[in-house]
Amino acid sequence: NFKNWSRGKIADLIEKLYEDEENAPSVVALDLNFNDYYNYEDDLRLAKACEGKDVIIGSIIVYRGAVEVSDEGERFFNKEHISDIEMPYEELNQTTQTGYSNQYISSDGYVRYAQNSVKVPKELSDKAGNELDSFAYRVYKTYQSKNGEEIYIPRTNRSGQFQFLYSGKAGEFSKVSLDAVLSDKVRPEAFKDAIVMVGAYAPGFQDSYQPASDRGKVMYGVEIHANVIQAYMQGKTMISPNNFLMAAIVCAIILLFIILFNKKNLFVTIPVSVGIALLYALAGRILSSKGIYISCIYVFASLALADLYFVIEKYFLELLENLRYQEEIKEQMWSFTEAMAAAIDERTPYNASHT
Repeated sequence: NFKNWSRGKIADLIEKLYEDEENAPSVVALDLNFNDYYNYEDDLRLAKACEGKDVIIGSIIVYRGAVEVSDEGERFFNKEHISDIEMPYEELNQTTQTGYSNQYISSDGYVRYAQNSVKVPKELSDKAGNELDSFAYRVYKTYQSKNGEEIYIPRTNRSGQFQFLYSGKAGEFSKVSLDAVLSDKVRPEAFKDAIVMVGAYAPGFQDSYQPASDRGKVMYGVEIHANVIQAYMQGKTMISPNNFLMAAIVCAIILLFIILFNKKNLFVTIPVSVGIALLYALAGRILSSKGIYISCIYVFASLALADLYFVIEKYFLELLENLRYQEEIKEQMWSFTEAMAAAIDERTPYNASHT
């Protein structure tokens, strides 16, 4: 049970990583929550080991829905109301930096969004300040500042979130065990000027999620944070435009296609629909390079349905029409045959003798 571990082990790790100053890491990020005391002696030792070093500790935001009043004076229910923030214990909080490590799970169960920071409610500002960075953003900013690099601030939606692209699938980041580092099985050069992230990497820690990049597999929280940091560094962040605007654009494209090509030959309409889909995908690719994400699935599905409608209208309806004509011809033939039969039955004896 990790909760029963001595925090002296984490202190040993920090001391080991900074033992050789020439090969010391740039940042050490502990995706662990030390929000209360366990063993006071070890707790103080961990705080002392982090002193003077760029160590970031995870904190936890506790969300509980509450009724709030908007700037316009309207009352509303905010399901993301911040009721508390679990910060590191006092001595550790004084010698480290902190960022909240909450993951944001979409309605479909996958993690594809992240945040830069949140505004802290006034009643919690004494413990967390007016604004608190996310764990990944705090690690990224610290690393960039230490190395004299520019800090990229991605645009966010109304909820303060942005979508990020994963750099790889689950398990692709380099990883070593805590025991391997403490027992000198890993060369110090491996951590030189790097971001060293420490976190749970086993099912029992209950810190696993469904990544949008590798469906069907789980990814541990520390690795998701690593992907977010990589997205910051490579500019792989995006926001989605207004849903109503995108719905209007998609409807306009499909309606225009149906109006212009409804009566055209299928050898024309189907290639045109494929061309529209490719152009839309190209536009999406260009916009993604500008940090804007648009979904292509609705356009592709709508064009496919429009093509299916054209096929049904062109062939099946014509087939039904042809079958109707055939029935009419049959009826006319039967009527003609019956008329001829009646005429023969009513023939004169003279005509009959010459039959």
